[in-house]
Amino acid sequence: MPSEVRSPLSPHFRRYDAEQIGEALKVLAEPSRLQIINLLAEHGRMKVGDLIERLDRLAQPSVSYHLKMLAAVGLVRRERQGSFNYCELNRGELARLAGLLGTGGAS
Repeated sequence: MPSEVRSPLSPHFRRYDAEQIGEALKVLAEPSRLQIINLLAEHGRMKVGDLIERLDRLAQPSVSYHLKMLAAVGLVRRERQGSFNYCELNRGELARLAGLLGTGGAS
């Protein structure tokens, strides 16, 4: 009798739209976006200008585009205060994605 094959994905995965999860994974497949996620995880809420300074190989339009893509799938929150733009990691959404993939939560 063959053994039962278990999916590495969380059992809760079936409740969510697979296309939404796929889009988030596509966005995360870009190395520059992973670098942005890492910086936000390390430093918390940041001015976009400060983020651009730390991403010395990326021009401002590229960073803005990457932030837009990350925000579109809910992984980053963007906010304007006065003349400054801020961004921060949406840790709840990142943890939800990790949980659906069966990899535990993000801290």
